[in-house]
Amino acid sequence: DIINKFKKDNKKIIVILNKIDLIKKVKLIPIINDITKKYNLFEIFPVSAKFNIGLDEFLFNIKKFAIIKKWIYDKNITTDKNHLFISNEITRNSLLVNLSQEIPYSLKVITKKWKIIEKKRIVIHQSILISKKQYKKIILGKNGFMIKKIRIHSQKELLKFFNKQIHLYLEVILDK
Repeated sequence: DIINKFKKDNKKIIVILNKIDLIKKVKLIPIINDITKKYNLFEIFPVSAKFNIGLDEFLFNIKKFAIIKKWIYDKNITTDKNHLFISNEITRNSLLVNLSQEIPYSLKVITKKWKIIEKKRIVIHQSILISKKQYKKIILGKNGFMIKKIRIHSQKELLKFFNKQIHLYLEVILDK
């Protein structure tokens, strides 16, 4: 039980109950009381993110726990990951978005070439590694439709991130 682990470590436990708009107040109050008593919570915040209920109170109270100190990273830094990692993850995400439940989440994307040309364009060659031969047909799609859709989606996301024209080349390889 994660709550008991935090209690053992002597941590203050704060719980946020979302979607309170889906339950009547008459039923909600006993639930909050039971949870608070059972786990000896420091604070519990009933909220509805959809209808912006209780969020101001939560934000006001949570600021009490904020530690004021110098930021670890400069405000201009968006990530500590390199461009290859970002490129791989963007393409992997495009695969998962476009293939939904058809392909396992164990897909790997490896960048074989990443080159900036004339400071305006990036040429990227990536391999999509699959664990089973039958996945190749699914990723390619009929007449290459699906791989084209994946490439276009990935190029758009890469363009947004790098702010450069993207030339993306994808290949599907059986990973042994």
